[in-house]
Amino acid sequence: MTRKWSDQEVAKITELRNSGSTWAEVSDAMSATPEQVRNVFRNRSKVSKPASKAGETTKNFKNGAMDALGYAEEEISTPEDALMFFSLDPREWEVVSFGCSVWQSGENNLYAIKGSFKPKKEIAEARDEIRDLIEEAKKNVKLRVPKKRAKKKSGKMAIISLADLHIDKLAVGEVVMDRDATFETARDIARNAVNGLAEKVSRDGVDQIQFVVGHDLFNDDGKINKVPSTTQGTPQQSELDWQRVYKETRVMLCKMIDELTEIAPVFVPVIPGNHDFKKVFYLGDAIEIWAEGNKNITVDNSTGLRRYYEYGNTLFGMTHHIKATDANAVMSVEAADMWRSGQGREWLVGHLHQARKVTVRVSDSERQLDGVSVRILPSLSANDEWHSANCYVGSVPAALGLVYDKQSGLETTHQWSETLQK
Repeated sequence: MTRKWSDQEVAKITELRNSGSTWAEVSDAMSATPEQVRNVFRNRSKVSKPASKAGETTKNFKNGAMDALGYAEEEISTPEDALMFFSLDPREWEVVSFGCSVWQSGENNLYAIKGSFKPKKEIAEARDEIRDLIEEAKKNVKLRVPKKRAKKKSGKMAIISLADLHIDKLAVGEVVMDRDATFETARDIARNAVNGLAEKVSRDGVDQIQFVVGHDLFNDDGKINKVPSTTQGTPQQSELDWQRVYKETRVMLCKMIDELTEIAPVFVPVIPGNHDFKKVFYLGDAIEIWAEGNKNITVDNSTGLRRYYEYGNTLFGMTHHIKATDANAVMSVEAADMWRSGQGREWLVGHLHQARKVTVRVSDSERQLDGVSVRILPSLSANDEWHSANCYVGSVPAALGLVYDKQSGLETTHQWSETLQK
């Protein structure tokens, strides 16, 4: 009886022969005669080969799981490599099965990668919960038609930030020698800050507003071992009723965005933080669905850690944290299509809970003379026991409203502080 050879066996014979193995060695490895493996090797071109090119992939989704097929110039040998090849986040997806077959393609090999993947159980459960919250939001929250605005354009844009709010942080004032920290107090302060900054930037007659959501808006990303923890698992002192916190925060932000549209159209960049990477993505998704169909609201809840935007002569990079020494190199590569001479370039980052601005200038040897400014946004968050124990105290809690002119760049900086306001 003629032996039937599988694609994997044909690929293995091809690989062994191309790597210099003798026919005797190949036949021993395949438990066949040298003549059999020679015939398979000579006739391998008759085996159906993929018509696709390296880098091409196809993905089919069913019931939340995914089957994928792709082609690469290098072998994919581990589950982690398979996730990376198909651009799947290992924190959210797991490998059910995958295989890698090699095909001869001229002088180079072409590898066909097949895999089955499914969302991790905890991610699937979280998405089910967020889906329910979204459906409730669509039923109960309606957008208000904004007031009619003046037709004359001012050529100005405002950025309003609530960076590092940590809205569900808990702390006892007597312990940390600061004010108490609860969800209710942080929510009230956030409302006051946005209202105060909105009043200030409205006097500048802006044409549009960027209302930045994220930057550790929440204090944790869920429970690990029954304890509220950051995305990487660091325990936090947070409100235990996270569903209520999430829902009320979402309602609060939708109301803020809705009211800001009375001044100008609102663009909402969603920036993930190190405390709430997943939770803030779900929140951005809920806001995007809530705002669907409203021409005055645009939400950017794209994946990735960094965002780039242009306004007139200014190029903005937004991320939760970046080293000042990396600022120029990262922006010049990732935003190369927007990088041009004669423009201002500025990173807006959070994470450090303090207002600072560092200007990074590249050396003449790099043939780039333009500077990149790194603006560290302040935080409205109160101290907790960790900050107090490490003596990270003294910064005045604040939020910023930045007004940019289309031609000249940054024009006005408005600061709002609950402490100084009182």
